Amino acid sequence: MLIYGCDADMILTALNAEQLPPMDDSPFVRLNDLAYRARQEAIQKHRGVWGGIGATLRGLVDEWIASGYDGEIETPGKRHLSSSLQRRLNDYWAKHPASVTVMVKGDLSISLALWKSLTDTADFATEAALRLFTEFLGSELKNAIGKCVRDGCGVYFTRERMREIYKRGAFCAAHGPVARIEALRGDEDKELMRLACDAWLRWTASKHPIRELWVAGEVNGQRRGTQRRITRKWITVNQKKIEAQLTKEEA
Repeated sequence: MLIYGCDADMILTALNAEQLPPMDDSPFVRLNDLAYRARQEAIQKHRGVWGGIGATLRGLVDEWIASGYDGEIETPGKRHLSSSLQRRLNDYWAKHPASVTVMVKGDLSISLALWKSLTDTADFATEAALRLFTEFLGSELKNAIGKCVRDGCGVYFTRERMREIYKRGAFCAAHGPVARIEALRGDEDKELMRLACDAWLRWTASKHPIRELWVAGEVNGQRRGTQRRITRKWITVNQKKIEAQLTKEEA
C-alpha cells in the first residue's frame, strides 16, 4: 500500500533544514502532477514557517529512527511507533481523513486530504509536519532513511542498499569511510592489546631484563604482512591498560 504523491526529496529537504526550493511552475507540472502543485502552493503560502515544519518533522523522524536502536546497534526493521505518537497520528487522520483507491493491478493507493485543507489551520507547521511524516511512513524512506551518528553531523540520508543490522549505527557518505577505518583501527588495537597481555604474562626478568622491549618484540613476531607493528614506547604508554585488563581477567 502506497501513499499517492509522496515527495521524498521535500521530506529530506525539510529534515536537513535546507531552503525550500522554488515551486516548479512548468506546463508539465501544471498538467501532470496536481498533487505536487497542491503541496507546493500550500507550503509556499506559509514559507515563513518552513523552519518550524522541519523542526517538528525532525522530532518525529528522530523518534522513529531511535526506536530501531539498541545501544549503538541499529536495526531499521525493528523501528516502531510509540503509543503516544500512534495516537497523535490517528488523531491527525481523523481530522484529515484519507481515501483508498484500488489500482488496476490490485494495489491499494492512499490519497491523503488535500493540502489546501491545512492552510487555514491554527498551527500549519505542526499540521504540515504530521502530513509529511504520514507520507514518510507510507514510503520507502520509512526503513531506508538514516541519520549520521558522527559527532557534529546528524545529516539525514537514504540508503540504497539495506542491511538487516548496522553494528555501529548510521553514517552518511562523507563519514562512512572514516567510520570504517576507525572501526578497523579499533579492532586492531584490541588485537594488539590481547597479544600484549599474553606476552606480559610470559615475560621473565631473568632472561629478558627490559620487559617493554621484549613484549613489543613478541607482539610484532605474531604480526603478518602489512599489519601494524608496535614499539617499546607503545608498551610503556599502554602499561596501565595492560595491567588493568589482566586484573579484570583475573577477577
